[in-house]
Amino acid sequence: MKTINSKNIVYIFVWLIIECLFNSAKSDDIRLPDSDSMHIGKGYDSITGEVKSTVCVSGTPIPLADGTPQAGNMDYEQTNSLEKLSAFSQTSVAASYGNGAFSADAFYTTLSEKKYSRFNEHLMVKVAVENQRELLPVDRLNPNSLKKDAKKAWKKGQEEFRSLCGDMFIVGKITGGEFMALFSGETSSTEEQNSMAASLNAAGKGTWGQASGSATVEERINQYYKDGKIQAKILRKGPHEEFPQLNVKDIIEYARTFPNRVKGNEATLANNTYSPWTIAWIATNYKALGLVPKDSGLLNNSIKKATLLRSLVQRANGLVFMLDQKHTDEFGDFDHGKARAEIIKINNKIADLRLSVTTCVNAKIKIKIESEECKKDLDETVLEIPARKKELPLDPSVDGLTAIVTTPKGITKVLDLKGTWFYDARSGFYGNRCSPSNNCLDNYTPITNLENGKHLNVVFRRPIRLPQNSTVYFLTHDSHRGDNKTPPSDPLKAIFYEPLYPDDFTFPGEITETTWESKPL
Repeated sequence: MKTINSKNIVYIFVWLIIECLFNSAKSDDIRLPDSDSMHIGKGYDSITGEVKSTVCVSGTPIPLADGTPQAGNMDYEQTNSLEKLSAFSQTSVAASYGNGAFSADAFYTTLSEKKYSRFNEHLMVKVAVENQRELLPVDRLNPNSLKKDAKKAWKKGQEEFRSLCGDMFIVGKITGGEFMALFSGETSSTEEQNSMAASLNAAGKGTWGQASGSATVEERINQYYKDGKIQAKILRKGPHEEFPQLNVKDIIEYARTFPNRVKGNEATLANNTYSPWTIAWIATNYKALGLVPKDSGLLNNSIKKATLLRSLVQRANGLVFMLDQKHTDEFGDFDHGKARAEIIKINNKIADLRLSVTTCVNAKIKIKIESEECKKDLDETVLEIPARKKELPLDPSVDGLTAIVTTPKGITKVLDLKGTWFYDARSGFYGNRCSPSNNCLDNYTPITNLENGKHLNVVFRRPIRLPQNSTVYFLTHDSHRGDNKTPPSDPLKAIFYEPLYPDDFTFPGEITETTWESKPL
């Protein structure tokens, strides 16, 4: 999915991930990154990400033949949402918190290193490949498949069993390869951002031909590299060979041929060029053994907390972006001190969420899952950071009403006027420059409320909060000589934005009901 937002800085991430396609996996199975602690039959806690030290399930894995043909697909999505990015990458609950098995994995640490806000663009391209599976025969497992210590823990109760064996066990592993390329792109204008996003979106499809204008997609992207506006980072597991060139086209083409590089047969392994890699371990729950733990709601609780956590991360990063001196002028007025205080509050809440997830599954301290500690933070709504302000040039020499904005219902908008102009001679300020900041503008901004049809006139003095579900017009009444002018160096313009903290804005100015008759200045 393609999403393009207005901004001056854009981080565009292209992730080319070559990993397994586990066709036979159940919907509640999850994939885990490779590590030395992994072993088939070990217990695993899906919430904390902890790989248990105990092998809880016994059985002989069945190795399947090398994948011929290989299973795989290729897909991509463009988004500015961390939630959608996590869903597309199939990020599990534990991965969302960066816990346990995911804490040292290169893929998930790369996720956590980057700043994700509505001002970051993401292009994710994922290629899935599977060579070989080695799995326990799940259909042959039963309660007797539990090892001795696991059986004892099960008989003692839910807490003892989860402490020893978690809520899942590792049922097998998959070999193949993994390849990830991360591109970060920076632009200096909305137009350049739109062009870069469109070019990378086309590149994700493998379309390198003509783009808008005279340059091809490939030429545009090469120019971004030449100008130092795109950087790349590569992570790969598999072939022992040189990395591809760090440009979008070479890396995407490399991804398309990557399945052949991780076939894993003896001939290719002999020359140490093509190498399969254990790219994923599969964990499934104990229902596969006919054991159905009491449904505590703990997993659903943690999933909701993970969603809340990602929303908090996205808002905090948006606040950091707005406070950056390079970007502050791109937004409407807001209380910087209040924003800094909110960042501290959000970071504390994120830390509390991470701790509560671990606390709620810690059987040793006997915290009951029905406690308030394990229920809180489930229904909190996190507001999205407002978009950049929009500016509309105004011509004060045009008589009459000019429609400048419609405010939808449910959205708070603020109007500000900037710039200088020469007043009409009849106002007594002929030849003098006036601006709203000097409080010498005595013009009217009519507002039509769409719900009741009433017209309002606002004498503009400072930024005003506009009524929702209304249309705003700018009213000018110039003389016949056309004295009302605005200098090119500081043109008159209307500025609209959603306030970061809507309650900070009241409705200043002189507001009266009126008709459409013009009033002289």
